[in-house]
Amino acid sequence: RLSKNAVTADYLYYSTANPWLQVRLLRLLQSFPVPADTTHRSRLNEVLTKIITHTEVTKSVNKNNADHSILFEAVNLIIKHGNDSDPQLRGQAVQLLGRFLRVKEPNIKYL
Repeated sequence: RLSKNAVTADYLYYSTANPWLQVRLLRLLQSFPVPADTTHRSRLNEVLTKIITHTEVTKSVNKNNADHSILFEAVNLIIKHGNDSDPQLRGQAVQLLGRFLRVKEPNIKYL
């Protein structure tokens, strides 16, 4: 579990626990099908829900870029799983994408 309380300061980037590793792991998960085991599937949904609901915009551009890269990979994973993903999670991902399309920040639109 990557949280700022579970890692040393060496692994924090603007209070985000190792965003590069989180992005890589989310990309790796896109290579696999949705877990067949309900325990694994519910845990994955918990993590994705936490990423989607707890990512906030701050005044720090660097923190926003790190957090948004994690957020976009989480959305990509949900989209990759398609109809096999949790319907509520898909709905949240679609709302999030719509919100990002309305943002004027060019870095967000590029992602």
